Amino acid sequence: MNDLTEKLLAEGYTKENHPDNVKWDDNWDEFKYTNEYNRSVILESPCGLLKKGGLLYGYMSYMGINWRLENDNPTFPCPYKKADCKLNHKFLRHEFGAGLKWVHCAFKMSDKPYDYEKSIEKINDDYEKMKENKRKEIFSKLKWNRWSRHCNCIKWDSEKGEWRAKFDPAECVRGCNNDICVLTGKSLKNKRGNVFYDLRISKDRKDGTFWNGEPIITMTKGKKFFEKQLPFWLCESYIKCCKKEIQEYADMKYSTNKHFDKSFKAEALKVRVEVRAKKDLMQDLQDVNDGIKVFHESDLVKEAKQEKKESREKRNAPKQKVKKLVKRWGKEKLKDVVMLNKEGYCPEEIAEEVEMLNKYYIEKILKIEELEELLKDSEPPEKKYEQVSLF
Repeated sequence: MNDLTEKLLAEGYTKENHPDNVKWDDNWDEFKYTNEYNRSVILESPCGLLKKGGLLYGYMSYMGINWRLENDNPTFPCPYKKADCKLNHKFLRHEFGAGLKWVHCAFKMSDKPYDYEKSIEKINDDYEKMKENKRKEIFSKLKWNRWSRHCNCIKWDSEKGEWRAKFDPAECVRGCNNDICVLTGKSLKNKRGNVFYDLRISKDRKDGTFWNGEPIITMTKGKKFFEKQLPFWLCESYIKCCKKEIQEYADMKYSTNKHFDKSFKAEALKVRVEVRAKKDLMQDLQDVNDGIKVFHESDLVKEAKQEKKESREKRNAPKQKVKKLVKRWGKEKLKDVVMLNKEGYCPEEIAEEVEMLNKYYIEKILKIEELEELLKDSEPPEKKYEQVSLF
């Protein structure tokens, strides 16, 4: 129960009878301020800065204290990011967060009139203006033109208060829409390629046979690291700076296998940049001779596409055969044959066709309701004849 609820209940208020600036919360069984009142209050920091109400970050529970407006101690990020401020509450004199670090500051409601010159809003506005001015200053020194877009390598350093422009291939490969790199001046539309590597997977054999404990090694060659083609020079830069990320990706992908099998090991070997994956037949024969099972990623992709195609054709084959029967018998006759066969009667002259129809298309796949739409698609469009003019 918050301090506001304790105060109102002590004064004799109930959830049906209470001041207009509060409302009863059935979920928490307590009073809370209305949204209109939240927007109207003026808050004051320990150092005397004012802040408009309205934008509240909910409340947090920390060190046994509920920091919220109803307890007259809502917290907001300190604009100065001063962790050792003696005016702040002793529990909040440190930085929060692992990446973006900020300092929480405990505010109180104030009766002072709002003054923009002594407010947090002015400090934040000045900070944004300074940030924008420095952005224009650094962008004027880069290889920028009116067709250039945002560059991922240019980031704001909040600790130093300046823009940091440093070429980072790991940021570029995640998606850059510029035609020319604004940092290096190199074209991003020239020769394109990809980063390829060979994935070697090794584990011990565990089948209880004579060969139990022997290593099983497979090698999948020519695996692509990026989904799409990238500038050739950018791929080369990525290998120089971020080659270890390829091994980290393999470790993460097969982390479950490593957890259950301590002998399991995944290695990313022969990392290279190519336009398309190349095959080395002599090396493949040598690997096979050494007891390594060799696969090529391009062959595996082709096999998967072929299997998908055959599965699709097999799935659509019954419908195609039914369409042929529609053309042979006609719509009405086919429906009559299906209904007669359901009743147990089948003419001898079409017994073979009906048996095939029953076996594959009616009992397992098609229903009478679905046949209507199938027959519609099979009907040829009506020919329209126009009167030829003699004049």
